[in-house]
Amino acid sequence: AIRLALLSAHYRQPLDFSRDALKASKQTLDRFYTALREAGDVKAEGTSVPGEITAALEDDLNTPLALSALHELATALNKAPRDSEKAKLKGALLAAGAELGLLQADADAWRKGRYIDLQVHVSAVAPSVTYDIEVIRGEQWVKEKIAAREAARKAKNFEEADRIRAELEAQGIVLEDKPDGTSDWRRAG
Repeated sequence: AIRLALLSAHYRQPLDFSRDALKASKQTLDRFYTALREAGDVKAEGTSVPGEITAALEDDLNTPLALSALHELATALNKAPRDSEKAKLKGALLAAGAELGLLQADADAWRKGRYIDLQVHVSAVAPSVTYDIEVIRGEQWVKEKIAAREAARKAKNFEEADRIRAELEAQGIVLEDKPDGTSDWRRAG
């Protein structure tokens, strides 16, 4: 998110580096990773950087224009009707992201917030830096809470199930109940 925030402004222009800018960058990355995740098991085809990205970077390192092209790739990937198109667009998005030093994490890992470990490391190095996230719960803890919630739902103890959902939400975990009765989760952005 920090890298994207830095790339959002042209190097010759002033940079608005703030919590809001970081939050917007995180949301943008969420959108990119969601597009990659929603493409499903489609294998990415091609590893060459799209011409629009190369042209933008060769035009006085115009990173905002390159990011605009990245947005267009994500939009096209979201709208692609056939797997063959998705494969090409997914490959192009990953190659473009790599060229900019972005989209290097696994889409599901990003969604579940496993990247947060980096923030913990940074705060250990620079203790004067504060973060909005006070307690970072591990993935195993989340899975255990989801299992306890599912057990409570099966026992028709909806009050307990709601309490567990609220506890997860307080930790920044969003539950997504599926029609088959299972629940998936992601970190709130």
